Amino acid sequence: MLTVVEDGETNRSRAERIVADAAEGLADLDVTTRIAEGDVVSTILDATADHDLTIIGATQEGLLQELVFGAIPVEVGQRAEGTVIMTKRYLGITSRLRRWLRWG
Repeated sequence: MLTVVEDGETNRSRAERIVADAAEGLADLDVTTRIAEGDVVSTILDATADHDLTIIGATQEGLLQELVFGAIPVEVGQRAEGTVIMTKRYLGITSRLRRWLRWG
């Protein structure tokens, strides 16, 4: 399980909590966790070279950010060496609209 954060102690602390919670939910499996700092796409792409399958969660980028920079999961999916499965939790239409208006 890899989580990539941009520089910053606050981001790293949040990532540590998220990874710990996720690993706890997978307690029946042998899970290795790693938190890396740096460019998100490059770091994930480097990690995909060592694995046959990469499962990536969809980011919560704003619509404008997705249009300008491209969605991180899409870029990873296009450039990764192995198979990539993208996941996203259901937000419902109200949540999507609210998110789009707030961040777009």
